[in-house]
Amino acid sequence: MKPTGIKWALNTLQDLGYSICNTTPKTILKTPWSCVYCFDTDQGQCYLKQVPPSLYFEVRIINALREIFKASVPALIAINSEQHCFLMQDAGIQLREFFKSGVFNPDILVKAVHTYIAIQRASHDHLPFFLSIGVTDWRLTQIPNYYQELIHQEELLTADGLTKVEISQLSQLNTKLIALCEQLSAYPIPPTFSHSDFNDKNMLIHPQTKQITLVDLGEVEVTHPFFSLQNLLHHIKENYPLKDEAYQSLEQEILQPWLDLVSQEQLSKIMFLIQQCWSIHRALTVYRLLTSIDSNSSLQLLGQGKLAKNLKIWLTK
Repeated sequence: MKPTGIKWALNTLQDLGYSICNTTPKTILKTPWSCVYCFDTDQGQCYLKQVPPSLYFEVRIINALREIFKASVPALIAINSEQHCFLMQDAGIQLREFFKSGVFNPDILVKAVHTYIAIQRASHDHLPFFLSIGVTDWRLTQIPNYYQELIHQEELLTADGLTKVEISQLSQLNTKLIALCEQLSAYPIPPTFSHSDFNDKNMLIHPQTKQITLVDLGEVEVTHPFFSLQNLLHHIKENYPLKDEAYQSLEQEILQPWLDLVSQEQLSKIMFLIQQCWSIHRALTVYRLLTSIDSNSSLQLLGQGKLAKNLKIWLTK
């Protein structure tokens, strides 16, 4: 993806009265599905994000979360719908970076996650709105359909490292996925707005105020809320040397806001079911990215094993 928005960003910031210190911005992130650049100005750092057309609805997500739920999301300076990019104010550093540079603080993490869960809970009454603006419908009744679509992409799957035998085995597991989704549906946890890559890198913390800001909101869906919470817990377990007892205690604290709907024992059963099919959620997330970018960029990603890795995990469950 070419950085066509940089010239627009420079002109826009200057028109808005910013004095720019670096006309060549620092590259923060450059992938086929997202480019982020940082400008140093007299009013602090400003960030330009450019995405493919299919992910540009992130602007609408940011505005909706701010206006409807008063959520702490990026403050937009300006948007450019023609070039599918937008400018944002600085909101701090990644929560993971903050923890790595000091000490892991579970209280800060739990408070941030509970704020996110509050948004999830409140979003249930607004699901038709989210679906109307293009948020993917991954409710439990729909996930097996998306899975079927994915495993029929034989050329794509083989290019990413799966064998024909494995693809055949995957097709035989659709009934198992349906059964898991039905078991999850039996519990009174409603579908919600959900961040498909919710983790401590997609939460920013202001070093002074400790304000947490949720970012990277182009990859969202309506689905079971625990998929995103499992994603977070997976990253925590991978990145911080917590003992099993400490990790289990943290998991219970994180899930505490759901205890008005289910018991602690039921929470554990739900998380067990989520863990069984979470790799499918991850595979669908990768597949969605592949189909959101141009074909040349998609070909560059194939062969890295991102799809195959998650689907092989599913085969071993």
